[in-house]
Amino acid sequence: MFFPALAILARSIRCASFLHGGSRSRNVTGSRASNCQSRFLYAGPPATTSLSIEGHKGSPAGVTFSLNSDFCRQLAAAMVLIPLTLFTQSAGMAGLILWSRAYFARNTGRLGVRHCVEIMVRVTTAMIFLHGIEILLWTGFYRWKCLPALEPAFYFSATSFSTVGYGDVVLPPFWRLLGPVESVTGVLMCGLSASLVFALVTRLVGHEDRFHRP
Repeated sequence: MFFPALAILARSIRCASFLHGGSRSRNVTGSRASNCQSRFLYAGPPATTSLSIEGHKGSPAGVTFSLNSDFCRQLAAAMVLIPLTLFTQSAGMAGLILWSRAYFARNTGRLGVRHCVEIMVRVTTAMIFLHGIEILLWTGFYRWKCLPALEPAFYFSATSFSTVGYGDVVLPPFWRLLGPVESVTGVLMCGLSASLVFALVTRLVGHEDRFHRP
């Protein structure tokens, strides 16, 4: 009687442990599945930071506005990329100005067509190369944070910098403000380059006119 009772008790314990383990594994699996679904199906609203500005006594009510984390992240990236672009453009233009002044100082006589073409080609090539460096600067950030490969990152940066904007390659929604920011920056940089070329042409025309006066 004693041994059959022990056998029945052991069997009942094994059955109870099996059922408990199965229900626990099902609960863990179900919780993991629900977590995955909640992660991929619903990301939740972006985190916001409310800032309030209170008015002084006798003045109208203060202003309250909200900034989400995506906007702050894009603003921080723009505050880094724009100064780097401006520094690159300014350094390149300063070098070209110094070089052109030294060139005119060495060549005080009439330059002629060949030398005029040479200096224009050199300066224009240098400006295109300078804009390429600026495009690569934004490309590096896009490749790092936004796009999966180098070619679409460079393509998007070039189309945005030149304000072409085909729209076949776009940034993720939480980085999309950088496209218009690069376009505005590119317009300003191209304007600065055009002003330098215009100043150089004016200098060449004035330099050659001195030898054609009667």
